[in-house]
Amino acid sequence: MEFFTDVLHINKNITLDTFPMGGPLEDWSQQGYHPMMAIGLGDNSTLLNALKAGNYIASRVWSTFYGWTGGDSNTQLDGTFVFGGYDRAKVSGEGHTQDLIDDARCPTRMLVVIDDIVLHFPNGTDVSIVAEKPNGSFDACIVPDYPVLMTLAYDPYMAAFEYYTNVSLTQRSTGLAYFSLLYNDGDEPYRGDMTIDIRDGPAVRVPNSQLVVPEQYIADPNGQLMANYSRSNLVINSLQDVNANDITQLGRQFLSSAYVMLNQDSGKFTLWSANPTGVEDLVAVDEKGQDATDWCEASTAPTPGAGALDGAGASQVGKSSSNGADAQVSPGAIAGAVVGGVAFLAFVIGGLLLYRRGRAKANAVARSAPSIDTPAYRNTMSYQGGASSYIHKSVSEMGDGNINRGPNELDGVTIDQLSQTARTERRYELG
Repeated sequence: MEFFTDVLHINKNITLDTFPMGGPLEDWSQQGYHPMMAIGLGDNSTLLNALKAGNYIASRVWSTFYGWTGGDSNTQLDGTFVFGGYDRAKVSGEGHTQDLIDDARCPTRMLVVIDDIVLHFPNGTDVSIVAEKPNGSFDACIVPDYPVLMTLAYDPYMAAFEYYTNVSLTQRSTGLAYFSLLYNDGDEPYRGDMTIDIRDGPAVRVPNSQLVVPEQYIADPNGQLMANYSRSNLVINSLQDVNANDITQLGRQFLSSAYVMLNQDSGKFTLWSANPTGVEDLVAVDEKGQDATDWCEASTAPTPGAGALDGAGASQVGKSSSNGADAQVSPGAIAGAVVGGVAFLAFVIGGLLLYRRGRAKANAVARSAPSIDTPAYRNTMSYQGGASSYIHKSVSEMGDGNINRGPNELDGVTIDQLSQTARTERRYELG
């Protein structure tokens, strides 16, 4: 690892000067499980400390919704990452708040208990694969950058999934959903939803469009996101053999249906069911975990070039009020810090996401919220196996009107398709 400092631009109003960074000089030996690019958001996070010291956020809080990454434009949606608060438009129901727990098995300290997992078949039948088992409930750790929806012990839970869905899953993906399960040629993929019941918290229902997707990976050498529609990917990693007793991890795709907020100041985190929408409603949160609704303006207005912080977080903008007391953070400053959200998700969750879903929202304060409603869930979506070849198309070849648009925004066009036979080497994911 080589350490250095550089200027980190969060948005047009907030810059961190001499921000410390580390550049890996060799593979981290994490295979595809964790990215080679990351920003620490733990209890001693340089980034969170700097933003708070500069009065850009009221507390060392971050929150995220991963977004939707299904097989077509109707089941894809930008995710969001918020510093200093959360996006109220993207949460549903009451949030469940609990203490962060120091447990060697859970590095994020977001430890929950799963009481049940229920399969909802299209014919209306609901089947539990946990509650009726002798093992019963089990612990799980929320790890937002983990590349699958969840890891799950084969015996007895994944074995029950295979039994009820009449399939045997033996192949693994080395793509984005690293080491998750692939359906074999001729298998009938599961067509229903799945609910993960969190003790004292939400029952998080994962739609089939986010549970079973085309296998996705990054193409060499251009780094494009590719999808193989001849391979259906169940984004669950079955724990067995040497990993049979590992703790369950709830990863990225879990946060396509759940929304999580972590407060390093209060030592707590909150979990909601997600409301997948493009509407934005940013709410600041204070050190005690309460929504911040009262504000006073900073005594000095920013000047060109102001708002820069050094690596320790020193800033003179908005540091003091007219009475000498520390000024509270203005709503504009909160939203200003937040606009780096989706762009920063690329670093926190992995470099790929900036290409796939991230669009920096540089004027989030001034503009009105987009009128995007919850994407339609297509219960009949299917990915048929047996296809032998696909025509490769880059985004720019989809038509002049789509050249500057992300792959999740192409009307009526899915992300690029490529045959499985085109991949011959093992590769590591970026996120």
